[in-house]
Amino acid sequence: MFCRQLYHSCLELVFAPLKPYMMEPKVMKCPDGHFRRTIFGLGPYIADYPEQVYLSGVVSTWCPKCDALPTDLDGSGSHHCSHIKTDLLIKTFNPSVLWDDFGLRHNIVPFTYSFPRADIHELLAPDLLHQLIEGVFKDHLVEWVLEYLHLEHGETVALDIIEDIDRRISAVPPFPGLRRFPDGRDYQQWTGDDLKALMKVFLATIAGYVPSVMVRCIAAFMDACYIAHRNAIDSPSLEHFQDCVETFHQLRTIFIEVGHIRAVKEPWRRSNRYHALTQMLKTILRTDRMTALHRHLEDSGALRGPGPPGFPSGLGNNVPIDLEDLEDDDEAVVPGKSENMSDFDVQLAFRTQHGYPSRLYPLAMYIQQPKFPLVFAQFLYKFSHPDELVAPSTIDECPAFEGAIKVHHSAIATFYAPSDLSGSGGLRRERIRSTPHFFGHPRRDTVFVVVDDSQVGMEALEIGRVLLFFSFEYRRKNFSCALINWFVHTDERDPDTGMWVVKQELDRRGQPTLEVIHVDSIARAAHLLPIYGDSRVPENFHYHCALDSYRTFFVNHYVDHHAHEFIGRD
Repeated sequence: MFCRQLYHSCLELVFAPLKPYMMEPKVMKCPDGHFRRTIFGLGPYIADYPEQVYLSGVVSTWCPKCDALPTDLDGSGSHHCSHIKTDLLIKTFNPSVLWDDFGLRHNIVPFTYSFPRADIHELLAPDLLHQLIEGVFKDHLVEWVLEYLHLEHGETVALDIIEDIDRRISAVPPFPGLRRFPDGRDYQQWTGDDLKALMKVFLATIAGYVPSVMVRCIAAFMDACYIAHRNAIDSPSLEHFQDCVETFHQLRTIFIEVGHIRAVKEPWRRSNRYHALTQMLKTILRTDRMTALHRHLEDSGALRGPGPPGFPSGLGNNVPIDLEDLEDDDEAVVPGKSENMSDFDVQLAFRTQHGYPSRLYPLAMYIQQPKFPLVFAQFLYKFSHPDELVAPSTIDECPAFEGAIKVHHSAIATFYAPSDLSGSGGLRRERIRSTPHFFGHPRRDTVFVVVDDSQVGMEALEIGRVLLFFSFEYRRKNFSCALINWFVHTDERDPDTGMWVVKQELDRRGQPTLEVIHVDSIARAAHLLPIYGDSRVPENFHYHCALDSYRTFFVNHYVDHHAHEFIGRD
């Protein structure tokens, strides 16, 4: 108790110099160069829940902002807490009643008590990282999913499924800035960046193993988190956020329902089916006592092994590491300013690659793309005949090309992404790769290609996989182009994950379609997550093979906040 009050006394001492100017104005020079009379005040205090308990003087498990019961935080009839209300309760009830019935400590005076217009219960602000991402997502949703798997399938099958979920997480294709979770690596603790990385790929890895309503519930929660993280939130975004919160509250009952199923199904299985009710009640009572004992021993450290407790079994057997090229960064912040999310700039990397044939047909043979000369000639035809919608189907009807072709292994996309880590003007860049050697494996990234700039979101876009970046000169004009495979998306989002679904486009012979496009039509990199369905990922599967091993994919709008706002918006 002494330490708690010392904590508040220290904060009060820190802010004491501001107190005189909270009532009387102080003349200060503002950033615009003018002098103004200024009144100071204490602003929002962002803290995780344990610190909120310290700050507000409430009992742990009680809400620091309202008087709702810990067993029914959403119950009707609760009211906001305040210093005035706390004073009245302290004068009216004895300390034991305050503790048990109101969740208040009678001998803690919050540091805001002596400051004007400052009430700690009003100043406390939720912490997106600690309370939502680490609290709700990691400590609740992920663990509830694991508990459901154990409940539904039993210990042996559940562990096998969780192991496959691990492999799914490690099998996602690479993307700029996306941390990877390779198998077989221990870790000490999860950081906030690790949890955010897990959120980006989690939905696709559990789809097919848990009920659809669970996937929709987690998707609604994640959408709310991403909207709350945006740099600017307008009225439509706020309405979307409210819809996501309401959807989450409606669907989260699935976890309560399966918990009730567990309370009946497991005791029934353990009974001899004769006068089973008495046996089931006894089983439930003993199970609850064992659970309480386990929690007590865990809290006291008696169950702690050689390493600290970490993430739930199975999903925590991976160490997140940054996937970077040893020569160039995949992502970076950019100085400058732009205020339009639809502004994109893609340029080929300055360095050209040696060792490639410089002529068209030898290059096509070298990269093992025999259709390359035809689609290249069709690109030149469209340039020469801009009013023609369809290019000829034979190379003889298209312009001939005898010039040199230069190959590039990457391109740089620059775009406005203020909700992500960016420069002071909100600009960010990422490297799009198409190279035969990236940490010992080929890497062919996927991109968003703008096909109809009159639309927004995925209605304006298609997905292409870059097989080759190249440049050339034709009719005294320099061209920067990409050879791509097309992926076509469905008309509607997946009803469970809320993500768009794409599949590789094939021609009449069942071969992937090819086209040459100008890099100006590329918006930025796209991240695709394989739709695993009910198939298992082989133990020796390598993530670089993901785009070649699956035919249908989710367009991952959770890969960063710009993608969520750019293609995930309604």
